[in-house]
Amino acid sequence: MNPSSSGWISKFFSINKTEFPEKENSLLTHYHALKSCGFIYGTSVHCVYNRFENLKLTSEEITKINLLSALVNSFFDKFPNGDEKKFVELCITFYENYKEEKFNIFKDLFSGKKSASQLEKIIANRIQFDSNIITKNFSNILTNTLLFIDVLAFQNFLKDEKQNSIAYTKNLETVVETVVIASIKTKEEKSKYDKQLLKLFEASLRYHEEEQSIEKTYQEHIQFLKTELEKQYLLDITCMTVWDDKNLELAEIDYIKKLAVDLDVANETVNEAILKVYDFFDAHKEELPYLSDPNPVKNFYDNSSQMVMNLITRNSKRLLLELSQSKELVILLSQSTARDLNKGEKQKVKEQLLDICKSIPSLAIFILPGGSVLLPLLIKFIPKLLPSAFDDNRIR
Repeated sequence: MNPSSSGWISKFFSINKTEFPEKENSLLTHYHALKSCGFIYGTSVHCVYNRFENLKLTSEEITKINLLSALVNSFFDKFPNGDEKKFVELCITFYENYKEEKFNIFKDLFSGKKSASQLEKIIANRIQFDSNIITKNFSNILTNTLLFIDVLAFQNFLKDEKQNSIAYTKNLETVVETVVIASIKTKEEKSKYDKQLLKLFEASLRYHEEEQSIEKTYQEHIQFLKTELEKQYLLDITCMTVWDDKNLELAEIDYIKKLAVDLDVANETVNEAILKVYDFFDAHKEELPYLSDPNPVKNFYDNSSQMVMNLITRNSKRLLLELSQSKELVILLSQSTARDLNKGEKQKVKEQLLDICKSIPSLAIFILPGGSVLLPLLIKFIPKLLPSAFDDNRIR
């Protein structure tokens, strides 16, 4: 099976048909397997199915297989007697919910009959690896950690196909970002990189499309989570966040325990979540070079900044062209270097910048779930790296 060639989804069904679940709640069991292989942590080191271990697969191909396996398990949880055709049709229908979204990256993939090849293209666009920029970068974790939100949203969609999948996805992503921010704030001694990362996440929330979500409290966000799987996922992401310096402070442990109480999760589950993230990153530190860095938070911030600067530089001509046609955006970006923009201005900047990113394929990372966290860096560096676009509007 070759996940980079057409026909791999049908081949996947043919190979794995004897392993598809025949009982309810199989996705919860499958979730733990996905965590062991790194998918939940945003960095798949091997396939969830052992039979693929002998294949020479890229990180992108492994991630494709693991994402598909999770979506398939969600499907068979709901339809134990279902088949490939029904799965493909429902999965494409699910992703079609996003095609009206203003910055949707799947928009041009829904013409014609629903087919496995169409779903293959959707999954390929959903993952969006770039071996020269993203896969060797800690930022890869940021985007791919949120891939499981697709699975939770698909599971939610299968319960009631009339539910608003877009609203569910946005709410869940906001919950994750809010809890990550709170976990970073618990550190008693924050390095300058902790503070920069905190500002980055807070800025990403301020640029969220739904401004009312910013006003919600931590408790209101937590109450959005209803299922055991949603709570387990948030707990695992939180443990991964506080792991960054390989040493848990007392305040961080207290925060995780408080989160567990708020989520109504047992202490045994908390202890297991902490041990699992330690065990995974310790076992695979040789395969994931950034893990050997003494300060992964510094590594994340530095690499993210460098990645964004590289993207701006490599696409400078196209960006200058787009900016020349967006006078209001240029003015607001220029003003953002001298003062804090208000909510309305931030929303305009986000919408217009993402519209530009949508038109430039190599900037697609900013459109993906998790990409909003990197948006403040794009806003910060465009005026610095493309000064000619701001000569007429520069605030002195």
